[in-house]
Amino acid sequence: MSRARTLAVLGSLAVTATPAAAASTSSHTKLWKNKSGSVVCGVENHPKSKSATTVLCGSEGIPRAKHGFGDPFVQIGARGSAQLVLLSQDSFEGSGTPATIRSGETWSSLGVTCTLGAKTVTCKNESKHGFTIGNGKYKSF
Repeated sequence: MSRARTLAVLGSLAVTATPAAAASTSSHTKLWKNKSGSVVCGVENHPKSKSATTVLCGSEGIPRAKHGFGDPFVQIGARGSAQLVLLSQDSFEGSGTPATIRSGETWSSLGVTCTLGAKTVTCKNESKHGFTIGNGKYKSF
């Protein structure tokens, strides 16, 4: 293969590798949503004297917890299974407009990593427990 052809092939490989690297970006913002706005997640409120430990997500299709009142959410920490909770107030740390994270990107904080698909969000923790939400459905694992 000629030197010019070798450089052309290497150049095309570099160009095709760049979008894949860009698609795998990771966010650590405290409050975020998927592009359609159907899933909102973030760091759950906590006492100022303690460190945050839990991620909270809301979406259509999350089943109601057995006890309590409010809207259904799912929370997860670095260890253990995801828990269904009912909340009647904004329980996300901070305020303002959630950052938008696009499909193919990830979010991670507090030992939890969430991967955004075209219509779903899957979050799992260091114990490999987690959930998938979106499209009006919820599945824990």
